[in-house]
Amino acid sequence: MPPENWQSAPPSYPNNNPPTSPPPQIPSPPYNAVSGLGPSAQPELASQYIKPRRRWIVPMLAGAGVVVVAAAAVLIVQAYRNNPATIFNQALSNSLATKQIQESVSSDVLNTILVLDTNNPKGPRVSTLTTKSLGANTYVKGYGSLQNTYISYASDPTNSTTTPTNLLDQWIQVRSGGSLPAGVTLNPLFTASDPRYQVVGSWMFGGFSGKDRSGLLKLAKSSKLYQIDALKIAQTNIDDHAALVYSLSVNGDKLAAYEVQAGVLFGIAKSDVATITQGLSGTTIGLKVYIQKDIRQVVRVDTTVRGLTTRVTYSGFNTAKLAAEPKANLSYSEYLKQLGS
Repeated sequence: MPPENWQSAPPSYPNNNPPTSPPPQIPSPPYNAVSGLGPSAQPELASQYIKPRRRWIVPMLAGAGVVVVAAAAVLIVQAYRNNPATIFNQALSNSLATKQIQESVSSDVLNTILVLDTNNPKGPRVSTLTTKSLGANTYVKGYGSLQNTYISYASDPTNSTTTPTNLLDQWIQVRSGGSLPAGVTLNPLFTASDPRYQVVGSWMFGGFSGKDRSGLLKLAKSSKLYQIDALKIAQTNIDDHAALVYSLSVNGDKLAAYEVQAGVLFGIAKSDVATITQGLSGTTIGLKVYIQKDIRQVVRVDTTVRGLTTRVTYSGFNTAKLAAEPKANLSYSEYLKQLGS
């Protein structure tokens, strides 16, 4: 056929009958070797990939936020715990929960080492060793409860003594059945071994119940007994332990009210508490309170009243051991007779 007369021939069908069904469709592209899926699955694959990734981001951001908040909370707690006012209040509370304590007392009146036991707050007991009284060297042991008190002019292992030999190493009962014999004065040697005069003071230790301790803390706070001045807090070391030193001015009348409430909790008669606190009215007491930071305990208190300073150092918190109650060798009247013979 000549080229100029060429044209496409019409399709031929068997028996000249064209098919009634649609023509065959072009097949979809072959399997995607990269994705492993055909093209119709690609949008679904994308959604399955992107959505989980977004779900991972949200928890990660939330977790980071929790870590930041937790770290900030730790810093806040640490700042609170290291705040000088917090340390002071914790030490005050700890003192009122301390059942046994050893005290070393040094003043112009007495040098005494004593062990105080308030495991039963209403039955405080004390044992003492006094090495100086009113400026004179001495060596006197003591023991006392609210019912009975004793002293003994003991043999001094390092120095000679002027104590009459008939009184040496004899336990003399001063207070008996809660009462003092007629004519007994408040001799410093007698009061040193009497818990009435040892448990009540400008800073107190005692194994009080939670309720009683809370009452004392509430009174101290409401009366503003111990007013902390941030400019009067110093840092020091005591026996290689970091300590804070608080310089305080305490109102004598407020302290008296605090001591009266504590005295009742110690089981001390109101008349005795009145005698103990009578010198506080109208005074200002200077205190230097040393608190060991790691244990939140008071380890030293310097008390100045009317120009006289008493230093007390504390140790043996809840571990100090009290001596056993002695057996009396002499009554107070017998002691006076021996002293005059």
